[in-house]
Amino acid sequence: MSQTIEIERTFILNSVPKDLSQFTKKYLMDIYLPPSSDNPQIRLRQVDDKYYLTKKYPKNPIDLSTMVEETIILAESEFSYFKKNLLGRVLEKTRYTQIADNYQIDLDVYMFNLEPLIILDIELNNIDLEIREVLENFDISTEVTNNKNYAGGRMAGKIYNEVVTATL
Repeated sequence: MSQTIEIERTFILNSVPKDLSQFTKKYLMDIYLPPSSDNPQIRLRQVDDKYYLTKKYPKNPIDLSTMVEETIILAESEFSYFKKNLLGRVLEKTRYTQIADNYQIDLDVYMFNLEPLIILDIELNNIDLEIREVLENFDISTEVTNNKNYAGGRMAGKIYNEVVTATL
């Protein structure tokens, strides 16, 4: 099992950038467990043809910019077993990723019930890193780093209007 600390800032975008040629594209499906939880912290994740079981939680409950992520790599058969036998709330998205020296950009375009939601995560090597120049490349609506309503586990199983209305 691996454990990492993520330092992220999260933004809602008004639109997808026209030029994504510098990004890699992946399909993600997350199944959040348990489905009865208001904010499930355990997820089964498929990233193209790779599979994981992850627990993600805030290092400090009042600062959602720094998260602890514990991950176990699964075989496809293990993932399929869990997917078939466990109830969970699902969300699917296309993720565009760009990696730079001091940060990683993840641009998530949500599918199905969460369309037209577009979320930009900037994962930083250092919380004090200046990202103003990076942000200039995106049509940002608002920052939602510390808004719990935009945690994947809270959004899974909801529709776009439920997520957006909860933030007003």
